[in-house]
Amino acid sequence: MSNSLFIEQQNDYIAFYINGELQFHSQDEAIYHEYLVIPAIKLAISRFPDTDLRVLICGGGDGLAARDILRFSEVKQIDLVDYDPEVLELAKTVFKPYNHGSLEQEKVTIYTEEAFGFISQLPENHYHIVISDFTYPNTAEETAIYSREWFQEINRVLIPAGLTCINAVSPNYNTEAFWCLYQTLISAGLFTKPLQLNIPSFSDHDYGKWGFLLASSEVIQREEIEKISLPDNLQYLTYEKIIQAFIFDEEIAKNRQQFMVNTIENKQLFYYLLNGIDNSELESNLEAKEIINFLDINEETSTEIGNSNALDLDTVAKFWLENIYTQADTEKPPNRH
Repeated sequence: MSNSLFIEQQNDYIAFYINGELQFHSQDEAIYHEYLVIPAIKLAISRFPDTDLRVLICGGGDGLAARDILRFSEVKQIDLVDYDPEVLELAKTVFKPYNHGSLEQEKVTIYTEEAFGFISQLPENHYHIVISDFTYPNTAEETAIYSREWFQEINRVLIPAGLTCINAVSPNYNTEAFWCLYQTLISAGLFTKPLQLNIPSFSDHDYGKWGFLLASSEVIQREEIEKISLPDNLQYLTYEKIIQAFIFDEEIAKNRQQFMVNTIENKQLFYYLLNGIDNSELESNLEAKEIINFLDINEETSTEIGNSNALDLDTVAKFWLENIYTQADTEKPPNRH
């Protein structure tokens, strides 16, 4: 099914939508992309000194993640796989002033195909960093690129101790779905650190705080994060903001281990997205609340996590049909990126 693409011009800014959902606003997209890319790249540089780094970007056809990766001379190869040729064409034309022509750089090789098929054909231990910059899933089938099988493939193609960062969902508006993804990464053998941040354009669209998941087959230590040195000329990210991003309200994070993992067979993520808990009322100042700092937590990976059967799609559909009319006036629309 083809996507509906729309670009809105707003004075000196543009906003890009896929199927009616905001992908980025040029006024603040740097917030999103700096968090998605820079901590993972800097950790990889630290873990693999004097190494020509290889990076895979899955999704990211707008070229904005590639732009920020190209800041680093240590990165010698960037492969980008995106199935939508229209987005890739926009990256080379309309988006070029924002991505600085990233997809035309010699280091970057573009593959126009489905990411799952692409990654499954790659050799083991091939990349130092994998960035997943996918849009928010609209259907049960689209959750395959958020499944345990997908994250197992990422783990397989990563060089041991390599890093991956995943665009997730809102931890306060889609709490169950966020921790489902967290547990799914852990179940794929990846030590995982969750992050959250505010992106004004996302908040304006009622998407809530946004979440990322930083992971590796090797434990990510607090000391590694604390030693991160940032490149010059960043628009938003600072050392203090990186450290703050790992802190969550205890009410949001305390039940994280109860949620089931998402697999290709049992599409639990889709169920949580349809029927999830909205904790947006917990957005107030973290200093006044009990918190969990994930820099101090290293939860064990396990391939046994969440192996019981998830609710099947018939149950999901039944629940949704029974509740859609009564909840229509009170529920926020599902957030997207």
